[in-house]
Amino acid sequence: MTQKNITHYIQKHILAVLESDSVVRFRDLRLDDVDTNLLSYHLGLLVKRDLVSRVDGGYTLGSEGLAYFGKAPSAGGQIEVQVMLVVQNSEGDILMQRQTSSKWSLPRIGLKASDVSIQSAANNLVRGSLGADFQPEHAGECYVRVRDGKKVHSSTLAHVFRHYSDDVDETSRLKWMRPHKLDQVELEPAVEDIMTRTFFRDPYFFEEFIV
Repeated sequence: MTQKNITHYIQKHILAVLESDSVVRFRDLRLDDVDTNLLSYHLGLLVKRDLVSRVDGGYTLGSEGLAYFGKAPSAGGQIEVQVMLVVQNSEGDILMQRQTSSKWSLPRIGLKASDVSIQSAANNLVRGSLGADFQPEHAGECYVRVRDGKKVHSSTLAHVFRHYSDDVDETSRLKWMRPHKLDQVELEPAVEDIMTRTFFRDPYFFEEFIV
């Protein structure tokens, strides 16, 4: 599966949203000025090609969709490895990144085989997604397993980095939020747990979260 196989902008949008999330509801796949029936049509084409799968609660990447992004299935297969950032400013706010129209997470990026090191991947996340220039500290690791009943839907190993900075500007995808008000927005699994764990300021930590 190569990039040139997906040419329509609606299909590219759907796959881009699903890449950064485990399960996405139909309403979170919508595009401004795109008719619902047209979105459903292109979503159906992706489902037929196994680029997208229909699951309880919405849609996720199918086996071809995982291959499209160079990923392996996490449940029953390899664990997805990510780099996550916990960035806090002098006001105590936490930097959050929009994943879908309604869901937020800590800034994150998948670890690639081509990355020279975990630290370099974190530095690339700072420069590429945050538009900043600092080197975050590797704080620890978190193993996150998301279950759907008794079935494990996804497994992620997150290398968590932290930094204190006032040099990141808000954008359409980045927003500073008060930690005690995070319950007012929809978050990715274990986001508050990971954020809270970094506040302990241990030299290094490892935690497992099952949600």
